[in-house]
Amino acid sequence: MANVGRYIERNPGIRAAGLESTVQFNGAKDCLFVVSLEEEAEDRIRALCRRSRPKPAKRTPKLPTHQIGDILNNQNPGLFAELQNKFRENMFHKKPGLGEARETKSKPSYVTNLSHTFGQITQSDCKDSLYSIILPPKPAEQVNREYGEFHDKHIISHNHYFPAEQINRRYSKPFNRFNTFGIPPTLDPSGIKMKHCLEEGEEHLKIVKKPQKDIEDRTKGPLGKKYSWYPYQIPENITFGLTLPREIDVRSLLEYTSPSIKSEKLAIAVSHLNMLRKLLQERDDFNMNQVISALGKKDPEGHRQLQLDEVIKVLHKLSIPADAEKIRNAASHFQLFVDEGCCSEKVKYEELCDLLSILKSLPSIGSITPLPKRVRTSKLRKRRPFNRT
Repeated sequence: MANVGRYIERNPGIRAAGLESTVQFNGAKDCLFVVSLEEEAEDRIRALCRRSRPKPAKRTPKLPTHQIGDILNNQNPGLFAELQNKFRENMFHKKPGLGEARETKSKPSYVTNLSHTFGQITQSDCKDSLYSIILPPKPAEQVNREYGEFHDKHIISHNHYFPAEQINRRYSKPFNRFNTFGIPPTLDPSGIKMKHCLEEGEEHLKIVKKPQKDIEDRTKGPLGKKYSWYPYQIPENITFGLTLPREIDVRSLLEYTSPSIKSEKLAIAVSHLNMLRKLLQERDDFNMNQVISALGKKDPEGHRQLQLDEVIKVLHKLSIPADAEKIRNAASHFQLFVDEGCCSEKVKYEELCDLLSILKSLPSIGSITPLPKRVRTSKLRKRRPFNRT
């Protein structure tokens, strides 16, 4: 109703189809009729009954059949006795008189409410129009009041706005680009089509399909053969997984150089510590107490122990390029871990800061190239390197 008066009817002078009738027009209310299927069927049946019923004919006159001998005879009652008997019957047993059919001169059978239009054409400026009866006009004040009370500038039932209200008020959920749109394909939920595809062909044509054979191997075990969940043959000499390099090789035994991989990792870790110590020495604005205080804030319990990941994060925030793996190898060698290898593994961060500080020297490393335990040192002999010149 908010848009009443804004639009003009396209064809205001169009007339209704049908013939005009001479019946006096009483208003648009008389033209509103409701016809149901039961009433229409009853009307047609009554019309057929009226057609098939014979018209009543004129009554024949009653001729006198009594003679003077019959009247004087005492055996037969007289006319007075008949009238007396009829009077008594009408007094005690009343019967309604028979009616006569009368022609009503109604409308023909081909004239119905659906084939003809009855009444007069209403004027376009008539106040008693059909639109005004169904939806009576409202004043502007009532329209604005109902609009403010019930609409609240948002049509909830249709979930959209008026054309003048195209504003994103975020009433709906945000758009999810991962949703699936479009018409779903015609799939077979029962799996009959897939079953037909996996069946063997006819007319002496046998098509061997790999998915079909795989399903048969997994579900149907032949007689006398062990049922196996995995139908493929695995060689017995195959090795699964990755092979680890040996801790010592022939060249290291002959030349007596770097026999252990662990010693190489330790040497790399110690060189990384020396690189960090030299880098921190060149920084003028650096103080090791700042690192210790920053790590102490991460330790609310005050045990002077933290996880290595948290220590590395703090060092990275302070622009110290520490490598986690190399720091772990160095801390493990100097025994700075508590519960090493467990879930509650922690590192003593104050002693780790002493390793990074240039004011304190590194502790003694000891033999950096120990021989593995699996090698028998009694059989090893120190050999001089080959002279290749």
